[in-house]
Amino acid sequence: MASEYHDCIAIKLTDADRTLKMLRLAGLLTNLKPRRLGSDELAVPVNNVERAISALLTEGISVRPCKERFDAKERLSKLSDEVPGLSGFLIIGSIVLLNYNSSVGIPAYVRAAEAISRMYPRVTSVFLKLGTTGELRLPQLVLIYGDGNTITITKESGLRLYVDVARTYFNPRLSGERLRISSLVESGERVLDMFCGVAPFSLLIASRRRASVIANDLNPYAAALAGANARLNRKLLKGNVTITRSDASALPSLLKGGFDRIIMNNPTSSPKFIEAACQLSLASGSILHVYYLAESEDLAIRAIAEEASRTCKEFTVVSSRKAIEYSPSKSIYVVDLEVKGYARRPNSLSL
Repeated sequence: MASEYHDCIAIKLTDADRTLKMLRLAGLLTNLKPRRLGSDELAVPVNNVERAISALLTEGISVRPCKERFDAKERLSKLSDEVPGLSGFLIIGSIVLLNYNSSVGIPAYVRAAEAISRMYPRVTSVFLKLGTTGELRLPQLVLIYGDGNTITITKESGLRLYVDVARTYFNPRLSGERLRISSLVESGERVLDMFCGVAPFSLLIASRRRASVIANDLNPYAAALAGANARLNRKLLKGNVTITRSDASALPSLLKGGFDRIIMNNPTSSPKFIEAACQLSLASGSILHVYYLAESEDLAIRAIAEEASRTCKEFTVVSSRKAIEYSPSKSIYVVDLEVKGYARRPNSLSL
């Protein structure tokens, strides 16, 4: 396809990663390929220049309108074209994870790994993920290509993060959510990241706001990597990040309460910990971001609201949305609650 003129916005190259994620989340990107302008700018084609500029200026990103020639993006062949029956895959740094489907034979996954190595020459290992097991949500992995090293460095929103794909939980598809939450935090807030993993939420918040963040996880490997990631990105941080390792239900006895915001990214179990979150909330109102795996948004809201009705003095569902699709029948939803204090009571909620 020949190049053609298109409306665009021009930004500094140093803001490219953050800008593209924001525009993708807002649905403002087109199917055209961004291009360099001179030595320090990037021209990004968008479908609404006014909305794009307004969104970026709100986040302090220097931006100007433009009109440039762009080429259509080259599309990689879909993995399903190479091996019919396969779904998508996750790329984390130099490692790829394929989700196991019992209807697809192992030889097909081997062919898929070979196809991925051609598409992405920097990939060092491809693992087949059979499922997730245990309290720590650790993946069951089988190596089907490469050197088998499970530790990698991935980049997100200007940060570099150590991830051990075999011993920690990390989902790059939640990058838009991490960007959304970090944009809501105000300087001076106390934030609790209740299930921090390798701390992508915590570090992105601290890199953008002068906030005080407690990053907690029960998994000792995750807590260790969270600490390593805090050190790796220390020059980028405006706020403070403190790493703790504890069962989240014990945090009310370990931490001083009064958090302005609590992030609860434990999609399979988050409602069980709303009581602890309410105990750590402000009487004047705190925001909980609760992620939950469910068959529908209504079911996610119901499960979370029923628990909040038992354990929070007051609560309001502020918003809800699908964060990512998890399987053909389930998705991870995020329900944002405003809660005011703790008051356990044996009632249920009808919605």
